Amino acid sequence: MGLTFIAVFSWFSVMILCVLPRKLPLIINSVLYLLIEFILINKLSLITYKYKLLAMSPDISKFIGVILHRDIIFPFLLLFAANVLFTSVNMRNVILAIICSVVYISFTSYMLHRFSMLIYLDWQFAYDVVIVVIMHLIVFIFAFVLQRQINKRAASA
Repeated sequence: MGLTFIAVFSWFSVMILCVLPRKLPLIINSVLYLLIEFILINKLSLITYKYKLLAMSPDISKFIGVILHRDIIFPFLLLFAANVLFTSVNMRNVILAIICSVVYISFTSYMLHRFSMLIYLDWQFAYDVVIVVIMHLIVFIFAFVLQRQINKRAASA
């Protein structure tokens, strides 16, 4: 049940990014995806193995659910929020997209816990929400820097 839930939400996350009418350039999205993955893999490793705040279920289907969340849901929704922030002209849409992204990621993180894919040892759901917000800020800052660098190179060429 849990893997099916996460798989459907993963598919939905990819579709949200694919149907955006305006997107950042592919190079920016690619570099942002790599940055997000680097941070998320290290975050999960540190929290799970070094500090032992979380435990992953030994069941293979539950482990695949955690990997789908880490590699698809989380990064694609961060990319969605960054794309809307930097390509939308309507501030209401930007705020709505960021709020929906934070709520969606937080909800799927909570469902990982409810389906016993991630077991909270010395961890709380509020920490997940804080990490989601911090990740949004990191992605927005790096997207801004990358977009600025690309615009500088385009202007000088």
